[in-house]
Amino acid sequence: MNRASVRDQIRCNSMLLPILLAAMISLSGCVNGKPVPGAPAVIVTSPEPAKAVDAPLRNNIPPVESGSENLPAGAREKTRDAAHAQVPSITAVSADGHAVNLKFPTPATLAYKDETIAEDTTWSGRVSIEGALTIAPQATVTISPGTVIAFRRTAGAENAAVLLVQGRIVAQGTSDQPIRFTGGAGDARSSSWQGIVFLASEKKNILEQCLVDGAETGIDAAYSTLTVKNIRFSGCRTGLRAQDCLLYMRECVASKCDLGISLYDCEVEITGGSLASNRMGIYAKRSSLLLSGAELTGSDLEALSVEESTVKIVGNTFVQNGRGIALSSCEGLVSGNRIVKNRDYGISLAGSRVKITANDISQNGKVGIRVGDGKAIAWSNIIALNGQYDLYNAGPENFKAVGNWWGEGKAPDSKGKVYDRAVNPRIGNVWYFPALRRKPAISP
Repeated sequence: MNRASVRDQIRCNSMLLPILLAAMISLSGCVNGKPVPGAPAVIVTSPEPAKAVDAPLRNNIPPVESGSENLPAGAREKTRDAAHAQVPSITAVSADGHAVNLKFPTPATLAYKDETIAEDTTWSGRVSIEGALTIAPQATVTISPGTVIAFRRTAGAENAAVLLVQGRIVAQGTSDQPIRFTGGAGDARSSSWQGIVFLASEKKNILEQCLVDGAETGIDAAYSTLTVKNIRFSGCRTGLRAQDCLLYMRECVASKCDLGISLYDCEVEITGGSLASNRMGIYAKRSSLLLSGAELTGSDLEALSVEESTVKIVGNTFVQNGRGIALSSCEGLVSGNRIVKNRDYGISLAGSRVKITANDISQNGKVGIRVGDGKAIAWSNIIALNGQYDLYNAGPENFKAVGNWWGEGKAPDSKGKVYDRAVNPRIGNVWYFPALRRKPAISP
């Protein structure tokens, strides 16, 4: 190439350079790092949002949680549906450098005030209930693990907040993410909210791995069907109350309540779990009750008090209560229980046709077994080392307590400490002979 051609090529390049630079500025939207007005937005794709837009994102798109309590119902529904959507991998950057069209990945807060849920709904995150929230008969509310449902009384209102279930609840938490029902702002004081009320809901309600605290009545069910598993009631006036219900309880706990469980005209199976440090553990009337494998400890009054019911009380522990078991006008079976170290009596029977067998009834403060008539029968039990009397007959009829073990060193023709006609001629005898020669094995 000759020298003239080289000069022409240099002149051409110098003319093209400003044109190319202007085109690049137009495409980038920036000059010296500053946006050019009217320039198009640039789409940046990456597995994660770009760090450069973190600050504008936080400043211009606040968490959904912060103001959703004041949203109207329709907006709450949209917020709930979007709460757990996948965060997109595409970040849009506008010409002024701010992120747009990006969903903020913060769980939503649902807030209800005197409303009715009329269609199937899922709860997660934090749910606030003020006043009365009703689940209509056709609706099912499904509650995700880890959800917190907080109840609060409306300012100046006479009635506490309540959840009324005429439809169905499916609340299944996990051991590490339980579902919690509580008073507002985590207030666990007794009676800070009314409770969860089931009314004529026969649709197999399920509550599992839940915490219920600070309610007037944690669960109050009437004419309903419930399965509750691994539920912990704490600091309630009554943990669970059921009337005319079909109720299945598995491994539930009630503690520091005035009354742990109250049952009227129900069919109930309670398996496992514990009732500890309540004023009274369980009260049942006109019910069919199966109680097995549970621990009832530390009740100020009775651990278990039952009237006019059919009972099967097997394999439980009644320890260090005011009184152990009180049965009035009942029938059924009491077997394989440890009824020990209660302050007053182990078992009290009045007008009850029950079989008392294979129990350890020992070391109770005053009386092992107290009877008011001869309708029941006791055999193959350990009845020993009770404070005043091992067996106290308070009625005019004879009581059969044959084939029991009355303690170490007792001959087959001897009895334990018994209050009967030998002490008071106006009452009946206790028939104890023959007694067991060896201490029976009792295995709850």
